[in-house]
Amino acid sequence: MRRGAFALIGGWLLPIVCHAWEPAALDGSVVLPAGAEVAGVGSVHVRLLDVSRADAPASLLAESIIEHPKSAPVAFSLVYDKAAAKPGGSYQIVAEVFGGGQLRLMKQESVDPASGAHPELRVERFGAGRSAP
Repeated sequence: MRRGAFALIGGWLLPIVCHAWEPAALDGSVVLPAGAEVAGVGSVHVRLLDVSRADAPASLLAESIIEHPKSAPVAFSLVYDKAAAKPGGSYQIVAEVFGGGQLRLMKQESVDPASGAHPELRVERFGAGRSAP
């Protein structure tokens, strides 16, 4: 929905257009590999990225950080602006699991945020650890 508004700039009354933020949610879960202990997990980071433009870095649409999850699978909910996820766009969801301040597990896959699907991200072991942000 767009609303009309006016701004006084340099003595001129100019019309501006504002976009009303309409929330949408992408809910899913992060599944740890067999034998992985949730007790060793410091945090789970899940991001929804717009990767539609090959000539530009991915745009962050939503992020959820779950600190010290109590059980697995780890549920998440990514709330984003519905207008930001355009039909025909390319989107990825990234899950990162940190333990001891290092990236331990990761999964990245394509997703259609408007599909109503509940992604189940089966994270896999990550090579050399990278420090938590």
